[in-house]
Amino acid sequence: MAETGEQTNDALSDRERGDVLYDLVCQFMAEDEEERAGGPAERTRSERLAEAQLLLLQAIYCELRHGHDQTRQHAEELDSHPRR
Repeated sequence: MAETGEQTNDALSDRERGDVLYDLVCQFMAEDEEERAGGPAERTRSERLAEAQLLLLQAIYCELRHGHDQTRQHAEELDSHPRR
């Protein structure tokens, strides 16, 4: 998986990590289409699809975390304003 070192993941926001994972899913699916058109594959199609599904779930998870982080930030900002 590209850019999966802990330092790289720490440097990326959840949204950016989600985008990277989604891009990897698209890349794997494009590779699958190419491999079905010719030559033998190192991994089976089922293995590639399972990997793509896992990456997509990880991308969804990162996007949800991003949404939760934004919600928490907005709630904290609202709490910091004086109430009338």
